[in-house]
Amino acid sequence: MTLAGRKPLKWLVLLGILHGAIACAGFFSPYDPAEQDRRHAYVGPTGLHFLDLEGHFHLRPFFYDLSPIGNRTGFQPDPARPIAVKFFVKGNRYRLLAFIPGSRHLFGGDGGRLYLLGTDGYGRDQLSRILYGGQVSLLAGLLGAGITLLLAFVIGSVAGYYAGWRDELLMRLAEVFLCLPWLYLLLGLRAFLPLDVDPLADSGSSWSSSRWSAGRDQPDWFGAWS
Repeated sequence: MTLAGRKPLKWLVLLGILHGAIACAGFFSPYDPAEQDRRHAYVGPTGLHFLDLEGHFHLRPFFYDLSPIGNRTGFQPDPARPIAVKFFVKGNRYRLLAFIPGSRHLFGGDGGRLYLLGTDGYGRDQLSRILYGGQVSLLAGLLGAGITLLLAFVIGSVAGYYAGWRDELLMRLAEVFLCLPWLYLLLGLRAFLPLDVDPLADSGSSWSSSRWSAGRDQPDWFGAWS
C-alpha cells in the first residue's frame, strides 16, 4: 500500500474507534452523565501519574484525590492521598448499544472520583456527558441520511416513472431546494434560540432524575439505566 493510501486508512480507523466509543458510551464512560456532585463543581481534568513523589515507577496509573483549598472555594490534588486507577469496574447500570444490559465500566477510581476532562457547574463528569451526547449526534446523522435517501428514492422513482410535466416539476423543486442557503438559514434560526439552557430545567435530565429516585428499571434518554 502506498503512502497516499495509508493516510485515508488511518483516518478511517480513527473514525471507527471514535464511533465505537460513542456507540458503547455506557462502557467507556465512568459515571452516569446526569449524576451530580455539587461539591466538585468546575473541577479541572484529573492528571494521571506513573511516578510517585519518591520517583518510584508504577505500572498501574494513579491520581491524587481532591482536597479543599483552605477557606477558598475549590479543590486541589492531595499528594498524600494517591488513588489507583482500576479497570473493568462495576458502576451504574446501562444498556450497551441500547440492547445489552451491563454495569461494567472500562475504568474508575479505587475509592475516589476520576474526572479525566473535569466537571461542569453541577459536578457532572464531562467525559461521560460528551460520550452520551455523541450518541444523539450520531443518531441524528443516521436519521437525516436515512430520511434523505428515502425521499430521494421516492421522488426519483416518481419522476422517472411518470416523466413529462411531473418530472420537470420535481426536478425544478429539487434545484430550488439545492440553491437555498441552508447554512445562513440555520445561523438565523440559531439567533432566535437562547444562549444558555438551565440543566435543571431540562426535561430529559429531570425525567431521568425523577425515575432514578423512583427506582424504575427503564432506560433514560441517554440509554443509561436508572
